[in-house]
Amino acid sequence: MGGAGGTAVRDRGPLRRGRRLGRLPPPPHGVALVGRRGLAEDGARVGWNLVAGIHDAPDASERTVWVDGDPHEVGPVAFAPDLSAVAGLRFGEWSAREDHTNLLLLRSHYRQPFGSFAGGLPGGLRLAEGYGVMEAHDVRW
Repeated sequence: MGGAGGTAVRDRGPLRRGRRLGRLPPPPHGVALVGRRGLAEDGARVGWNLVAGIHDAPDASERTVWVDGDPHEVGPVAFAPDLSAVAGLRFGEWSAREDHTNLLLLRSHYRQPFGSFAGGLPGGLRLAEGYGVMEAHDVRW
């Protein structure tokens, strides 16, 4: 994920142009979701880490769903452009942390909303409740 010690995603040219400060649509590369915790409808404790654009090879990726502590790698996922959904999960934003820095040679646009998740996890488990963050990071250096 972006941030100190994390992995950054490089600017991919024209796909990044035309953004307005304060409104950061997630790029097609470098979007990540980190689900902190949840409870499946069947009572299983679940956690998830779904990514696109970073550490997302078809196999041996970061994409993992944990069910009662057991990890299960899942296939590639797609994020909604406004971070309102990923795969079968819907996301309701409560608040967000943002940073927009432009130092000419270094540019970083970062948005990390926190909120709740509803719907189904990859693999078919339905959430009874889920909480966590979405993240979009566009950086050039």
